Amino acid sequence: MPLSESLLLKISQGACLLVPFRRHLRRLRQEYDEAMLATGVGCWPTADILTVDAWLQTLHQGLLSTGARQDLLLSDLEAITLWEATAPEGLEPMQSALNQAARQARQSWLALRSHHGTLRQVAAMDLNTDQQQFLAWAQRVEARLADSRLIDQGCLSLSLQQHANRLLPARTLLLHRLPRLTPALEGLLAGLKDAGWAVELTDEPAEPHAPSMYQAVDRADERGAWLAWARDRLVRDPSSRIAVITPELGECRAAVERELLSVLQPELDTPGHTAGERVFDLPGGNALSALGIIQTLLDLLRVGTSPSIEWPTISRLLRSRYLGLEESDRLEAFEAELRKRCLPSFSPQWLVGEAQRCSLTLLADAIAQGLTLLRPDPLPRPADEWVQGMSACLGVWGWPGRESLDSDEYQAVEAASAVLRDLASAADLLGPIEGATALALLSRHLQVPFQPERGTPRLWLFDRYVDPGMDFDALWVAGLTANRWPEATALDPLLPRSLQRSLGLPGTDTDEHIREARRLLDSWACRAAELVFSWPAVEDEAAQAPSPLLGGNRAYVPAPPINSRAQQLIGTALLEPIPLTPVDRLSGPIRGGSKLLEWQSACPFRAFAQLRVAAGERAEPEEGVNHALRGTILHAALRLFWDQTRDRQGLLSLTPEARLERADSCVRQALHDHAGHRLGPQAMAVEATWQLTALQRTIEHHLQRRAFEVVGTEQKHTVELAGLQIDCSVDRVDRIDGQLLVIDYKTSKTLKTASWFGRRPEAPQLPLYATAAVGEAAAIAFCQVSSSGARLLGVGCELEAGIASPLSAASEPNEEPMTLWRQQQRDWALQLTALATDLAEGVAEVDPRAEEDCRHCHLRPACRVHWLSIDGESAESEE
Repeated sequence: MPLSESLLLKISQGACLLVPFRRHLRRLRQEYDEAMLATGVGCWPTADILTVDAWLQTLHQGLLSTGARQDLLLSDLEAITLWEATAPEGLEPMQSALNQAARQARQSWLALRSHHGTLRQVAAMDLNTDQQQFLAWAQRVEARLADSRLIDQGCLSLSLQQHANRLLPARTLLLHRLPRLTPALEGLLAGLKDAGWAVELTDEPAEPHAPSMYQAVDRADERGAWLAWARDRLVRDPSSRIAVITPELGECRAAVERELLSVLQPELDTPGHTAGERVFDLPGGNALSALGIIQTLLDLLRVGTSPSIEWPTISRLLRSRYLGLEESDRLEAFEAELRKRCLPSFSPQWLVGEAQRCSLTLLADAIAQGLTLLRPDPLPRPADEWVQGMSACLGVWGWPGRESLDSDEYQAVEAASAVLRDLASAADLLGPIEGATALALLSRHLQVPFQPERGTPRLWLFDRYVDPGMDFDALWVAGLTANRWPEATALDPLLPRSLQRSLGLPGTDTDEHIREARRLLDSWACRAAELVFSWPAVEDEAAQAPSPLLGGNRAYVPAPPINSRAQQLIGTALLEPIPLTPVDRLSGPIRGGSKLLEWQSACPFRAFAQLRVAAGERAEPEEGVNHALRGTILHAALRLFWDQTRDRQGLLSLTPEARLERADSCVRQALHDHAGHRLGPQAMAVEATWQLTALQRTIEHHLQRRAFEVVGTEQKHTVELAGLQIDCSVDRVDRIDGQLLVIDYKTSKTLKTASWFGRRPEAPQLPLYATAAVGEAAAIAFCQVSSSGARLLGVGCELEAGIASPLSAASEPNEEPMTLWRQQQRDWALQLTALATDLAEGVAEVDPRAEEDCRHCHLRPACRVHWLSIDGESAESEE
């Protein structure tokens, strides 16, 4: 129901209306403005509607303006900082535990003070170890507050009570459905009454309404029921205002938010709609630091304060749209180039050099200036100087960007600016700190819940059993099982139990707790004409009974369930056919080498996507040495070794010590060339040991081979197939008795020559080399290398152990090995030409060669192969 005429009149005459939650301000102020507009008035003062905390701060500012000596007010961030600065030594090493402990200790201290309790009373009682530690901690905080003449804003009502007679001029104060008041606030209100203030309650008696009862099957069924109820209510009357109280919102907020969007506003998934158009309002919010615009702020400051920048940080930063650099359109290409390096971290100085090399002058200057502003010297500095440097650094980067911000982003920037101001104002409390400490403090305090204001919602959600403080057309209260409500009483662990009871802290008196629950039940009955109470019959696999406080016999008839947008799309019977559009034929040189034929063999769709539309898999840099880097280093070390050794005779001419020295030199050179910029000393030593062992095992294997000569390493070739020019790099070619053996180094433990055969060879690299790149080759082989040993595994003319003759169903029993080999080369030429032809023609059917090729493919969401049948069975059912 809207504000009554008497309330509107009192507010227009200068009365101050106090509300319990900040969420109420928008609605009540809007109602006041609409009522004033309806009277025909052209302009009017803004309604003085405030939360209790905001009103107390206003009184404090007014007291300062009178010239009265008054202590300075600490913000929540400053108060927590003070508790952290005076923490016991045992909590200091763990910052996250320290922050949590500081918040708990401050909460206990504020509860004590708001009920007129003192630390002297605590000290007079028998205390456990935690309570003794809390007492000493709180005593240090109180001493610091007194010495520095500071006030925690949680104790503001106590401080103002001493000056109630000076809070002039006297006004009318309207208490609008406030919850239970603390004794400190009650004392302040009594003092104001004595000073001539008029304090009135606005909650007029209302007729209670009988609730409807609904027993759901489980929590999912209960959530679906109130979602359908809310949808049905809003469809029937879009102007209605409804509310849902559900405690599970605090446990799975993101899931509930997704379902609300899917059921109530599926159109928000379509272009042209913004988050500001939501018809529902959630309490609290996700962490402010989780927003992209604030994440960019933190990433920028990490670049300026950290000696080493992690890859995720620089990747997010270069792809962010909140940078104001004129080179922003080129930063994503720079990010893609850095990604290819597979480096897990960067130094800022190295990043400056890379940016200059890529002609990104503004980016290089921004990084360099940020280092100057945030790391001028290693000495600690006051927090306000760090904040000044941070603000200047953000300005250098042009944060929050050149594009106009939407309402949510603008409010996030304002909230972050407030946190920066609070951090600066805490300089005296913190003393000189290092840059990393300043950034850690800022990052932690940016984790506060953030909920932007988005107009006037129609559906309000509450995550706690509270009086909504407003009237609605309909109200649903969920989760009312005997286990959940009335909620269990909870004593403060840091305060003596007997003291809590004597002071009357909430939760200490079970009977009063039950009476408070009944009062809440009565308030729900007065807040809406349509009221539904629900509970799940089963929760956490246990049967549940309804709360014994519930009454009423009328059963709620559920509204028809509403399918989500996804369910509606999946259930669509008819699909619109999309005609295939011919693609241009490829010709000439293409990038990708023999890997392109491997993709085409595995699945034509994958080859088309990666070659034609650049839908390649984004590599994520890893710490240490991954499989690809290990193979690169090993290839380089083997090339260096055989370029010097050349043949078996050269290998035999070396003493064991000389062979070891040469192998060690080659490994160190390969590590320096390919991993020196990304591995630390320990990782480098571990990898050097593995590489040297693998190279030694390879040497031992080659000592057992027939006489051979290495005639080429890492040879570059261009092969033409079906009009395509494919670049190839052959690891090694040996000559044995005048015949050529093509070798490809592999570190995999699951190699098999069967991967070269079939209509679509799984590994066409060596067959391509044998038929086109090295046309006179007599055999091909993997050289399988590991730290445990090495071996050759191949087919062709039987030049030595490990190489078998290729056989087919059409082979004659006594056919010459060379004849068989040449026939196999011709078969491979036909198969590879067919693959190249399909590649050039743009053949892109979703036709995986085997299920294994799809298991780890990054294109599954695009091709939706999991909806197809593979080998006669549903891939979806197998998963």
